[in-house]
Amino acid sequence: MFRTVFCTLLMILLISGCTQEEPTKEESQKEGVAYEDFYEGDFYVKKPVGWDELQGNESQRVLGLSKGICSMIVDKHNAKPKEVHDWLSKAITEKIEQNLITSFFENDTYYIYYEFPYQQYTVTASTKVFYCNYLSYVTQLVCLNEIITPEFEEIRDFVLNSSRCTQEYEVPSPVKIEEKKVDIEAEEPEVIEEIEEEIVQTNIGEEFGINEGMVVYFINNNEFFRKIMEDFPRSNILVEDDENNRELKLKVNVDNEGYITLVEDGEHDNADVTLIIPLTDALNIFGNAQNINPVTLIGFAINVRTDPPEIKNQVIQKVLSGEYN
Repeated sequence: MFRTVFCTLLMILLISGCTQEEPTKEESQKEGVAYEDFYEGDFYVKKPVGWDELQGNESQRVLGLSKGICSMIVDKHNAKPKEVHDWLSKAITEKIEQNLITSFFENDTYYIYYEFPYQQYTVTASTKVFYCNYLSYVTQLVCLNEIITPEFEEIRDFVLNSSRCTQEYEVPSPVKIEEKKVDIEAEEPEVIEEIEEEIVQTNIGEEFGINEGMVVYFINNNEFFRKIMEDFPRSNILVEDDENNRELKLKVNVDNEGYITLVEDGEHDNADVTLIIPLTDALNIFGNAQNINPVTLIGFAINVRTDPPEIKNQVIQKVLSGEYN
């Protein structure tokens, strides 16, 4: 479904951008190029000034601009960059009229170049996928091959290269979480000893790729997250792995300063709240918990459920009103 919706909307928007009145090569060569900074959270890109906005109400859309010869589109997805890359690559190769030119990755950033026909033209899409602020951002520059000028080629390459994350967020994975634990053990062995004291009888299981020591370490070292946890002294964490039809249940105790202790597997019968988290999001949260802030927490809330359900909205309202600052 993701592939179908993604590519259908992409084609519609790209074509709508290209069907505007197209400047000739002579006209475009006379134009000067100015850029302005565009931010969404930690996502950043230099966008060209004077381009027309593409109309659309897609929930994943961040930015859409067009200048006739080229269109610029930025989307975001709650998935890892490799997953987005694989979905998009498969969608491209499954369509006979589309041609995958090349695809490669560097340092968790994926690049995809593909082309497809439109009327009498051939359209080339230059795509960059990377991880930022717990989401994957997709920046695309789509241009008409037959009438593109050196000036627009320069704009395309400049905008694509400028697209980045202003902070470093590691793509969560069991391997990276384990690597972080090894680093902490080498640099701060006393911290690991303290963590072991805060884990009583848990047996999370390597099969889920969640390191219990890192869960404790990251949550207890994030003041903002601790302020939230103070409200829920007895909590349950339920991690759902729908792909493998399994779930992980953990009991959590929280002291009056928000520091957590993982008590054991299972769940409290009279918990203040149960957090129900998909496995991908759990890896995302626990793998980067030291960076959680009001903006990223709101992003996580999309896929996290609570029991009782109303607690989720209560926490969101407190975050928005600044009560946890």
